[in-house]
Amino acid sequence: MIPMILRRDRRFASAARSVPLRLPISLLIGVAPMGCSSPKVDSAAHGVADGGRPNDSGAPDSGAADSGDGTADGGDSGDTGPLPVYPTEHPVVINELMLNNDHGYTDSDGLHPDWIELYNPGEADVALDGWTLSDDPEAVDDRRIGAPLDGLVVPARGHLLLAADGGTGPGHLPFALSAGGELLTLRAPGGDRWTLQVGPMPEDVALRRITDGCADAGEGEGCLGFAPHGTPGAPNALPPAPTTAFIDTGAPWRFGACPGVEGWETAAEDPAGWAEGPAPIGAGEDGLRTYIDLGPADARTPSWCFRAEVEGVEGLRRLELWLRRDDGARVVLDGVELMRDLLPEGPLDPSSYAIGTVNGGEERAYRIYPIDPALLGPGLHRLAVEVHQGSPTSGDLTFDLRLLGE
Repeated sequence: MIPMILRRDRRFASAARSVPLRLPISLLIGVAPMGCSSPKVDSAAHGVADGGRPNDSGAPDSGAADSGDGTADGGDSGDTGPLPVYPTEHPVVINELMLNNDHGYTDSDGLHPDWIELYNPGEADVALDGWTLSDDPEAVDDRRIGAPLDGLVVPARGHLLLAADGGTGPGHLPFALSAGGELLTLRAPGGDRWTLQVGPMPEDVALRRITDGCADAGEGEGCLGFAPHGTPGAPNALPPAPTTAFIDTGAPWRFGACPGVEGWETAAEDPAGWAEGPAPIGAGEDGLRTYIDLGPADARTPSWCFRAEVEGVEGLRRLELWLRRDDGARVVLDGVELMRDLLPEGPLDPSSYAIGTVNGGEERAYRIYPIDPALLGPGLHRLAVEVHQGSPTSGDLTFDLRLLGE
C-alpha cells in the first residue's frame, strides 16, 4: 500500500489509507479543527501543503521545486503569456477521484468509468480554456503534456465530473486511471500547476477532500481522505466521529527502538529496555507528552515501535483508527496489518526508512482509517505500531493514536 502524496506546486504531498485491512482510506484531521490530509497536494508537497499560487510573473515554469513563499516556480519550455488573475489561491482543485471503479459509480450510459472531480471554491465560474489535466509523470515538468479542458466550466462553488475512460468529447478524458496509483497534474494557463500523487487503491474507494476545496493540513484548514463509493459530482461531507474511545490521546504506550524480531507485535513480553509514557510521544515537536532521544544528529535511530492492549466488545458497528505519525507508520492488531503509510511494500526491518517525509501542519494531523469492527470483538487485543524516519538525520518524530468505535 503506497501512501498518496499530494504535492503543492507549490507542492503538496499525501496520505495513504488502508481499508480493512489494507486499504488506505484516510481522512486527515487537524488536531484542533478537523483538517486535512494526510493526502498532500503539491504546492509545497504525501506527505503536505496544498497549493500552487498563481504565478503572476508570466515567466515559464522550469519545474524547480517551489519555495512555498508564493513566488513563481520555475519553467518548462514555451511562451505562455500573462497569467489570468483568479480570486483564490486554488481557482480549481482536484476534489475527489476514484482509480478503481467497479460499481461505485454508474454513468448515464450504464458504464462504470474511473473518474476525477474538479471543484471551484470561488464565487465566480471558472472557464477551463487553456487548462490541462494529465496522468503522465512527465507533465509535472513539461507544460506541453496534458489533456485540454477547453470548453468546460466549473461553476462557482460547484463541481465538474470527468470520466477517465480514454474517451473523447466533453466530460471525457483521453486516459484511464490505474488502480496501482497515479500522479496527476492539473495545470492552469501560464503553467501554474497542482499535482496529486496517490498509491494503489481498492475497488470503489474514492480519495476526496473533506470539505469541498479544503486546503492542505499545513495550513490547518483541510483534509484529504478516503471513502467507499465517494460522492461524484456532489458535496463531500465528514461523518461524525464514533462515540467510544477504546484508545485515546494521552493513553500510555510502551515503546523503544524497533527490535527486528519476528512476532514482536504479538509477543507476551515487551522487548528488553523499553520505556512507557503517555502519547503524543516523540521528539523535536512542541506539545508532546513523552519525549524520546532519537540518537546522534548524524545517525538517528531509524525506527521506533509502540505497543498497547485494548479490551474489545461485542456488537461493534463501526471502528476507526486515527493516526498521527511522522514520518512513515505501520499499524498491526493481533498480528494483522491494518494499514501502512509512507512505507514501502513488503517486509520491514529496524533500518527501513519511510518513502517520504511529513512536514508542517501534517505533523499535528490525524489520518482516519476505517477498520473492520469484527476485529475488536470481546477479549484482550494487542495493538502494535512502528514509526520510521524519513532520513538518517531527521530531528523529529511523532506518534499518537486513537481507536474510536460505536
